[in-house]
Amino acid sequence: MRRSAAERELAAALSSRVREWRLARRLSLDALARRSGIAKGTVVAIERQAANPSLRILCRLAAVLSLPVAALLEAAPPPGRAIERVAARTRWRTARGSEAVLLAASGERTTVELWSCRIAPGDTFAAARGDTFAAARGDTFAAARGAGELVAVVRGQLRVTAGEETAILKPGEAARVAGDRRRRYAAAGRGAVALAMAVLEGGARP
Repeated sequence: MRRSAAERELAAALSSRVREWRLARRLSLDALARRSGIAKGTVVAIERQAANPSLRILCRLAAVLSLPVAALLEAAPPPGRAIERVAARTRWRTARGSEAVLLAASGERTTVELWSCRIAPGDTFAAARGDTFAAARGDTFAAARGAGELVAVVRGQLRVTAGEETAILKPGEAARVAGDRRRRYAAAGRGAVALAMAVLEGGARP
């Protein structure tokens, strides 16, 4: 299938960024593949602009390179800029209507991502200890290594479970959720819940 201009541009940016940061971290192709659990051929194909990797693969690469996923997809900002406009991107959407929109990321080394999320009844966002959200697997979501989340409910009711502890958050309420235990997010009422989420990775702490 022939790629669109936008797809070619994204593949070129991804290829450049993966290679740039792999070399900056002094990792060989073999080392990056081994640490991320991705086949070496896939890593090579990405760097040659010959692959269309899933979000899960991007999350694994970003985790090994200690970057937010957005840093692999976007060009570095021009030096000296104090304010940089960024474009929101919908990262995934489910058949039930759940979706996650990445609004902004803090940068390449640290590691705060701002998301706007909608969770429909029947869907669950879940992360194991040390993980943050990004990749879809059925109706459950999980992703790369991180330190936890800050969440604020905009509309609806949110059920948050961290380890053995559960809380119900209503509109206007917020919470810090540590990343050292398994977390689950779901709609607590009959309708969908809309929330803002700051995903903390690397050295950041909620």
